[in-house]
Amino acid sequence: MKRIKKILAMIMIVAVMFGGIVFGADTSQEFEITTTIPAMAELKIHTAEISTISGFNSVTTVAGHAFAITGYETADTPTTEKATFYALIKTNAKADTTLKATFANMGGETTGNTSEISYTFTLGSETPVLSTDTETTVVKTISPVIGATVVPTIFTIKLTDTGTDSIQSAEIDSYSATITFEYTAS
Repeated sequence: MKRIKKILAMIMIVAVMFGGIVFGADTSQEFEITTTIPAMAELKIHTAEISTISGFNSVTTVAGHAFAITGYETADTPTTEKATFYALIKTNAKADTTLKATFANMGGETTGNTSEISYTFTLGSETPVLSTDTETTVVKTISPVIGATVVPTIFTIKLTDTGTDSIQSAEIDSYSATITFEYTAS
């Protein structure tokens, strides 16, 4: 009986040692984790200054603006309001980016109408620029940001009230112009 106990004890010792070698041989495992941070570069035009991602995501872009002319029939000098808008940029750029606006005078819709209406365009804190009959471009540099954010950039438009290419000197017609905004992230 002692002999059986010794044999069983030896079998158990061998089993424990063998089990440790077999089952404990692979006690480490590599586990890789990954993620991707996508580039954000979206632009919307709006009438309100919005600086949150949720606010940006919930608004739709404004397609344009119709200027009302006041005093046209009653005053010597007709006037228009200065319209204020915001170029809202959703970005996570880590380098300088640019917002570019390209524009020209307003032209009449009627064939043969050569009148134009100029306007002053101001982008952010840049110097106001008067539109001309050829395309003009204004560029604003936007500093890098930390994380995903919305950068609102104010812009204003004021039609020229008097003088050449003004609402006072323009022929009777409907006038329009397109301002093209382009956001470029490096």
